[in-house]
Amino acid sequence: MVGESIAKLSEPLYVHDGILYVGTSSGPWANELDFQKREILSRLNTHLGEGVVRDIRFQSRSAKKDFPSHEEDMFPPLTTSEKEKVDQVVARIENENIRKAFRKLVSQGMRFEKFKKK
Repeated sequence: MVGESIAKLSEPLYVHDGILYVGTSSGPWANELDFQKREILSRLNTHLGEGVVRDIRFQSRSAKKDFPSHEEDMFPPLTTSEKEKVDQVVARIENENIRKAFRKLVSQGMRFEKFKKK
């Protein structure tokens, strides 16, 4: 959904309340991507369905310190009802590869939020 140069210098971190958080290689790069936010958001909504991602927040990876590097081991698992909620969010995505990737991203975001509440 983004070009190769953008993909090399950024990574999706998590989704929470319709906001996609993206880590970038630097603060200036986060600013540059912020200028492109409308176009990126439009592409996401085209592929994922309108309103799945309502906003994007770009931040330097140094700001990622609150996001553990080994989240699979640290984050609590989702309950059955939380998994069903994830399934509802991604159900509108037609492309299977994008749906799988977004399912993982939304799940990580939910698990991260549970982790922060501990």
